[in-house]
Amino acid sequence: MPESSTSVVENMSWELEREVAHAICEVVANDVFLGVSLGQVIGITFDRFQGKYSTQAPSRFYAALENLYYLFGRDLYRSWRGKGRFAPKGLPAGRIAIEVLSTQRKMRGLWGPVAEKLGAGKCILVLGNSNLRSNLPANYSSIALDEVSIDWRKLRFWMLPRLPRWRNDLKRLCIRYGLAPSAHLVVIGNLICQVVRIAESHMVGKLIHPRAFLTTWDLGMIGAPLCASLGRQDVPTYTLVHGAIGRQSMPYFTPLVARRVLVWGNIQRELFMKAGVDENQIITVGYQRTMMSPLPTIERCNSIIQKLNFGNQGRLIVIAFTLLSASDRLIWSNAVRTFSDAMPEARFLCRLHPSSVLSEFIGLFSDSSNLRVVEADVLSPEETFALADAVVVDSSTFGFDALLNGKLVGVLDPYSPPKEQAIMLEVVEAGAALYSTNPLDLAKQLHGIWADEKRLRSIQVKAEEFVNRYVCTYGDQAAARIADVLKAGI
Repeated sequence: MPESSTSVVENMSWELEREVAHAICEVVANDVFLGVSLGQVIGITFDRFQGKYSTQAPSRFYAALENLYYLFGRDLYRSWRGKGRFAPKGLPAGRIAIEVLSTQRKMRGLWGPVAEKLGAGKCILVLGNSNLRSNLPANYSSIALDEVSIDWRKLRFWMLPRLPRWRNDLKRLCIRYGLAPSAHLVVIGNLICQVVRIAESHMVGKLIHPRAFLTTWDLGMIGAPLCASLGRQDVPTYTLVHGAIGRQSMPYFTPLVARRVLVWGNIQRELFMKAGVDENQIITVGYQRTMMSPLPTIERCNSIIQKLNFGNQGRLIVIAFTLLSASDRLIWSNAVRTFSDAMPEARFLCRLHPSSVLSEFIGLFSDSSNLRVVEADVLSPEETFALADAVVVDSSTFGFDALLNGKLVGVLDPYSPPKEQAIMLEVVEAGAALYSTNPLDLAKQLHGIWADEKRLRSIQVKAEEFVNRYVCTYGDQAAARIADVLKAGI
């Protein structure tokens, strides 16, 4: 544990980041509201800040205040106007409840196939907020957390006496880890938000009495309180695995808050067991999101190339970024320039993370005839894979998706010291992808493998073997298995 320090941490390693998250959980571990330990439902909430309390604490503080206004101010205003929270009337009881955190394409691919297999008459959708309803099929019943009435008096009575202790303990924690002074206010704001979500989740269970509950992530800000509250009401709870994970990812997925976890295949089963999850809590179902969508036509690919003002000559290497901080963007821009200069005969396409925007990268990439940078919505994953001869990532699950689509994958880790690689660590260890910390070395490896058909085929075979061990079945068949598990209430 770090010594007390008056200096502010500028960059936090992922190991220290998790240590801080664990320390925050310990502060509130004995605070139990409506039968749910607050420490059980907030760990990942703060872990996902990615340790950026130092440089982003003021902006996150205002974001936390905005959340508090949304959760409290809006309801107080409605009460003053004689309007309260009103859930839809006539909600069906005894159905299978499915959490809907987002209606975006990628997240919809997780819960959508399961809802379709169950049918509109057998399930009810639990929405993170009521704004999501406009993007749902009209024939599905739904209830949103921000629609249910909660006992604000009881909530205040429980919470107010604890605020001084939270403030004092969290201020000491921030000093101990060298976090920004306002970081403890950010944490307190999010603690309050999670207390509200526990109350909302409790009432959801009382209103719809679900037969079973499925979440996309049982350690998320919405999934955790729902799983914990509904589990207290003896509702069987299940969590999906919402992405390709490796052993470095397990602190983001364990310990379970749901009763059982639905995994993709043998490798994920082994990962959860090694992380301490009982094998009886693990059910192998496959991956329900359809990965092998029809590829774009040749005409569509040519049209994309023309819009990018790329020539038609040379192999196309896609570099898929994760969500990068300002310092990480500088590191990657230097690595990409070195990479593209080492392979002037190739074309390089940098695809940003869906949460990144092109304006963040202005001035980082010099004009080059063989390098383009595009936002994620410019190219769908299917279009990207259709164009790519190779895909380069650091820790992104986009690299695993590339393996599923039969692409040559390279892992580039330009950081010092190396950063977490998540699923790509297992991929590299299986010999299913190239790996280097140096862009010049990765360029040399690509030159070598494209000149050696036997070596290229060897890595393709290893990639196929890894994918087959990682995912037992796909699409409709996996969705049908999940639906059967939910109906049986195993």
